[in-house]
Amino acid sequence: RRTVYFNAESLTDAALAPLAMGPVWFSVTATQPIAAERAMWWPFSSWYEGHAATGSLTPGTGWAVPGGQYEAPGSQQTFILVGNTIATAGRVRLTLIDDAGATATRELPIGASERLTVEIGSLFELTKLDTLFAIADTPQQALASF
Repeated sequence: RRTVYFNAESLTDAALAPLAMGPVWFSVTATQPIAAERAMWWPFSSWYEGHAATGSLTPGTGWAVPGGQYEAPGSQQTFILVGNTIATAGRVRLTLIDDAGATATRELPIGASERLTVEIGSLFELTKLDTLFAIADTPQQALASF
């Protein structure tokens, strides 16, 4: 098993330092089968929150995100992260389906070879949502994590 602490790597490698100031995505390749995850933890006085996701296995143009939730900032929130795998800027369309089946759509720009982090509650101006189903799609190849 190998753990890469990106925040520590950015402190010891001057070439990575600028990346620590914003969103990052990366691709993992191997000569044999592997498992890779993205894990994040928020420690202040104690470990109070975390996140882990496997992300996309291959670039694609659409993803469905079932079972997301939103209660309030500081409580349960759903994030969608999209990494643009090509050197051309593009757009990401997010469609939210709420508990009652109503839909709302937002379209966002994504830069060339950049990552877009979307906090669903803020984007759709939610106050509370027990279960949501989100659909993310792009006209260009990208990677997604939820």
